[in-house]
Amino acid sequence: MSTLMGFAHWFNHYGIAFMVLIFLGIFITTYWPSRKSTIEQNGLIPFLEDEANTESSRKTGVPS
Repeated sequence: MSTLMGFAHWFNHYGIAFMVLIFLGIFITTYWPSRKSTIEQNGLIPFLEDEANTESSRKTGVPS
């Protein structure tokens, strides 16, 4: 029980800094310059799906 209380005390003092470091790590990893093309391709996914649905509805005459 004292180990848990020790962790709770530590997290109470350093939890915000720990969370900020995790956020910055995710942010930097996501927006690293070499990942730009991957992010742009992933950003176009909703539009590609809409184009596919539009083309299929034109061929069949049934809206999707």
